[in-house]
Amino acid sequence: MKKVLLLFVLLFSFGVYAQENTDKKEYTQAEFPGGQAALIKYLAKNTQYPKEAKEKDKSGKVTVFFVINKNGKTENVKVVNGICPSIDKEAVRVVETMPKWKPATKNGEAVETTYSVPITFLTY
Repeated sequence: MKKVLLLFVLLFSFGVYAQENTDKKEYTQAEFPGGQAALIKYLAKNTQYPKEAKEKDKSGKVTVFFVINKNGKTENVKVVNGICPSIDKEAVRVVETMPKWKPATKNGEAVETTYSVPITFLTY
């Protein structure tokens, strides 16, 4: 029986792209509730390896790109680099069901931000 291991790339692999000019010090990045460690824990707990992909030994890294809106909700979730339809669908699902983030702010006001998360699916 194969063990399934989901690996999540560490903090430095997460991408944050502000849609607003971030040159000023008044900008703060969006934050997952509890920070990066909580985000990794959430992904590990809530991502399910699709049975079909596991049976076909499909593995690799899916990069998911999304918007964190002014209310902290994830939206416009898209797979940038995928593996196979079932794994890509699972990566989108887990991002779409995330709890609300603390939104990015500029000059004290919430702003939309884009974010990317690499999720690695490996079978052993």
